[in-house]
Amino acid sequence: MTLSCISYGEKMFTKNDTNKVKGVAIILMLIHHCFMNSGRYKGQQVIFSLLPEWRVNEFALSMKICVAMFVFLSAYGITYSLKRLNEKYEYSRKELEISLIKRWTKMMGGFIFVFLLVQLYSVITGQGWYVKNYGEGAMSLLYFGIDMFGLAQFFHTPTFLATFWYMSLAQIIVFIIPLMIMVYRKFGTVTLLALSIMVSMLFPVDTPSNKTYAYLPVYIVCIAVGILASDKNLLVKMKEFSLTNNKFVGKIIKFLVYIILLVAIWYYRKEMLGTTILSVFEGLMTITLIGFMFEFINPIPVVGRALKFLGVYSMNIFLIHNFIRVCWYYDFTYSFKYPVLIVVVLLVVSLVVAIVIDLIKKLVRWDKLISVLQKKLIGMVSE
Repeated sequence: MTLSCISYGEKMFTKNDTNKVKGVAIILMLIHHCFMNSGRYKGQQVIFSLLPEWRVNEFALSMKICVAMFVFLSAYGITYSLKRLNEKYEYSRKELEISLIKRWTKMMGGFIFVFLLVQLYSVITGQGWYVKNYGEGAMSLLYFGIDMFGLAQFFHTPTFLATFWYMSLAQIIVFIIPLMIMVYRKFGTVTLLALSIMVSMLFPVDTPSNKTYAYLPVYIVCIAVGILASDKNLLVKMKEFSLTNNKFVGKIIKFLVYIILLVAIWYYRKEMLGTTILSVFEGLMTITLIGFMFEFINPIPVVGRALKFLGVYSMNIFLIHNFIRVCWYYDFTYSFKYPVLIVVVLLVVSLVVAIVIDLIKKLVRWDKLISVLQKKLIGMVSE
């Protein structure tokens, strides 16, 4: 879940815009995890008054688009970083290695800190999660180490929390994007998209190989679209595009077109869940949704500021919210009975905890430690 600031003269998709999109994505993630099926609130008396339960479950299941949004933003930001090294992506191996080290250490530094904090909290509260998840003996230490580096999904080893599967994908994304950019640079847009679609179709969603690669085939088209959107400044071009010379009328028409497209893609994407073509709809839905947000949601002053604030803490919220929802305060979370209220309370509590985590991180000077480690790794590749 990386940040980006893509600039083309004065017109750009800024870091603030990225955080606003991440703010929406993290809300969608909480909806997804709270209500994607009835097992999520088993034994709880949830009241479905506005919509029937099955409709809420269906809607929440579709909110997994949040993963594709984070994947897109990561691809967007990494592509920008590499393009900043060289406009034509002609950088040395050393420059590439340093860029990847910086991104990887920043991402994993944030994850490992939260990982260690929740382990410590579980020990202090006497919940015995270590033994429950990793077992005992030497192998438990190996499992712990693999999980701490976000690779449990990749190696099919025990994990402290199922949500951590994304960290395996996030690391694959960091290292696969330079290869995809190389394909794009040498063979062009059509080849990049075609190869991405081919890869997605070779690995059906529920196969062991798909899970081994942390669902990369499901999101590889999103990565390709993120690369293209960054390199070609597509979000700004989409925002500037008008169907009429009348600016006001053009905006209304574009708004309606976006809504129609989003509804249509959402409907067909729902039908494609579990199929090899899902990756294409993830890519279409993501670029359309983020384009809509960039033009019509982000500029709203109060809404934009709130989403930006959430986006700043989205990484911590992502890492901590399921501990609150499932592991520690399950009964408390669902005691608010109404779906909207449950999500709002979980969001607020997770945000407060996320802010506290950042304060603790500053107190122990964690970022300085990560910076020292980063410099040592860079020094090793520079020798």
